[in-house]
Amino acid sequence: MTAYTVMQALAVLFSRQMQGIYLHLQHQHVVICGLGRKGYLLAQHFLEDGLPVVIVESDGGNHFLESCRDLGALILLGDATDQVLLRQAGVARAKYLIADTGDDGVNAQVAVHARALTTSRRSTPLTCVVHIVDPQLCDLLRERELDTAPGFRLGFFNIFDMGARAVLNAYPPGDSKDMATHIVIIGFGSMGQSLVVRAARDWRAKHPPDDPRLRITVVDRQALDKVDALNMRFPKLRDACELVPVQKDIRGSYYQQAEFLFDAQGRCSASAVYVCFDNDILSLSAGLIVLQHLRCEDVPILIAGPERGLGHAPARARWG
Repeated sequence: MTAYTVMQALAVLFSRQMQGIYLHLQHQHVVICGLGRKGYLLAQHFLEDGLPVVIVESDGGNHFLESCRDLGALILLGDATDQVLLRQAGVARAKYLIADTGDDGVNAQVAVHARALTTSRRSTPLTCVVHIVDPQLCDLLRERELDTAPGFRLGFFNIFDMGARAVLNAYPPGDSKDMATHIVIIGFGSMGQSLVVRAARDWRAKHPPDDPRLRITVVDRQALDKVDALNMRFPKLRDACELVPVQKDIRGSYYQQAEFLFDAQGRCSASAVYVCFDNDILSLSAGLIVLQHLRCEDVPILIAGPERGLGHAPARARWG
């Protein structure tokens, strides 16, 4: 047992030393800070294209770690804001750095440290891409993208805002002459909130101030608090749209009846329905209930899911 324990310890030590050597030899590779689903898909994509990948992740129990190891990625466990760890990951020699830890502050701090590590870089600049969830903060940071060092390029993105823009461009809610446009959003997480902000901006850009506001019904277990918080973050939101919170659980009888889809006369008032839960099964379940009520209506139903993205269904409904 003693010999076995010693051998195991030596194997771990040897593995760490070999990884250190591999890391030291890496050039023009990709460093990904934060291994959520987006980070895993990016790692898979880069590795398939032949680019070496180094992943910095704080959670040793992350279920994506083993899959990334099997694909050939090098893993460093620790805090992505630790400049020593970023230096160990070879950020100063990397081609791309992607910060997507799920925390805007951490992502921004990673970018600050990366810039400091590339001050003496004279070859091809490091391209640092930072995910910022807060759309206002993302817009403010984009204004500083050009303020970078010679060996460092910085870019910010918000995947939820990009998704909302793409969805509304592909499947706009319509602008009927016979009835007011009414969007129904079921599930009010980051994607649902980005849809509201983007739809309000698009509406105000196309309509003069004296036109009726866009009506948006939000169905969520915490709809009241989330709508209040969104109105506080975007004070001018009320000028473009009327947000109607419906605080209900989709598993309850109220949701099963889907009264929020109809007016007082029982006519369908929805111009489009967007289902935006982070869980595939929950999204599909919620979308199918809506479909049952709108089967005879010409209303697009769009279902969002982390596994398959955002798909369109005419109720009219399709998953994709």
